[in-house]
Amino acid sequence: MPIIPLHLHSHWRGWRAAQLSLSFGAPPLELPDPTLRERAEWEREILGPLVSVHPLQLVAAELAQHALTRSDQLIACAGREVKLAGVRLAAHRFNGRQQEPMLLVDMEDEAGLYQVLWSGAALQEYGGV
Repeated sequence: MPIIPLHLHSHWRGWRAAQLSLSFGAPPLELPDPTLRERAEWEREILGPLVSVHPLQLVAAELAQHALTRSDQLIACAGREVKLAGVRLAAHRFNGRQQEPMLLVDMEDEAGLYQVLWSGAALQEYGGV
């Protein structure tokens, strides 16, 4: 290995570093943080599913206007009517014991997973939704 005199490279500040700076003397570019919607759009475009943004976060302002129960609070609400907001993950149609059509929907909110069972008049009225 040839020996290079120190005085020949003293003008090069990065000669001792393992890597060089690529700034070329320009100040670093400061970009604003993306909004939640922008981040969600980028994730959908690049990855497909959302990774760092839950879909309910995108409608949080609208949901805040309603008295909603989170899925992790459902046990404490047993026997009472509650309102939930969630994202449908899967739906399973089947016939009950009396051959009554039923729909079991797997849902998710920011707190966890829950299932909704639709049958009878409710399924007839809202099954298409």
